Amino acid sequence: MPVVEVSLGARSYPIHIAAGALDQAGALIAPRLDGGRVLVIADATTAAGQVDPRKLLPLGLPRLSRWIVGVLAVVAALGFVPELRTQAHVQKKKDAEVIKDTGRQLAFLTKRSLEQRKPALE
Repeated sequence: MPVVEVSLGARSYPIHIAAGALDQAGALIAPRLDGGRVLVIADATTAAGQVDPRKLLPLGLPRLSRWIVGVLAVVAALGFVPELRTQAHVQKKKDAEVIKDTGRQLAFLTKRSLEQRKPALE
């Protein structure tokens, strides 16, 4: 297992890099537990694979309640998907983009007009 030693005097620490090092974390961390702080960094996809979905919701909920909570979560998440929004919302977004583009064009034309105008006090 490769170990990178970060030399900071009294605050030095090792970094252990290896696949499956999390399984050996207790043995690797034990020598460093002298009342100081310990940081363990792991890959999020590995941790997500170890999540038990049944433990996310309390076991005291009946099966129907868990389904209702799940369906509500999906419905709430789908509300943020742009393709499923109302036509009025889509039209409002298009109008906002047209107004923004028109503003850019007006700013450009005004700037060009001012550049072409002769100074008034000469």
